[in-house]
Amino acid sequence: NALDPLTAFSLGRRGGPWQLLIDQDNDEELTDNGDPRPNEGTGQVFAAQVYVDVEVINDSPATLLHRPYHLWIWFSDEGGVIRGRFYARHHYAGTVAVGGRTYDATIFEDRRHDALYRESGICIDLDRDGECQEDGELFHDGDVVPFPGEAVRLVLDYP
Repeated sequence: NALDPLTAFSLGRRGGPWQLLIDQDNDEELTDNGDPRPNEGTGQVFAAQVYVDVEVINDSPATLLHRPYHLWIWFSDEGGVIRGRFYARHHYAGTVAVGGRTYDATIFEDRRHDALYRESGICIDLDRDGECQEDGELFHDGDVVPFPGEAVRLVLDYP
């Protein structure tokens, strides 16, 4: 949500394997960010983990923050056209305590890729099996969470 929400990158090769340059410091200069990233994928044109700092403006007070953002980015050849895609791998993990019980919880992105400025939701491991079940354990702001013994309306505070 900052004034410059885009991060530049370049995918290319010169007689060898594909390589990726990322403008990690977002200064519109690709040559000052270290060596190109090697291919970490299999069966794709190219795939790699990407770490960048993104600018986020906090609501109140309006403060410019720099947040780390971890992505998996990959490129595939679709009929002679190379297309890139990504998904966010960055998340916050912790615990939620309700009614004398503690549950593992993870906040992540599955809708809006915005460096966790507005999280897509929170997964609360209600059955304590160590996995996030989308049916029954994934909640969004305002949802009612059916904790054993009591239901609680979820209010996600985005500092």
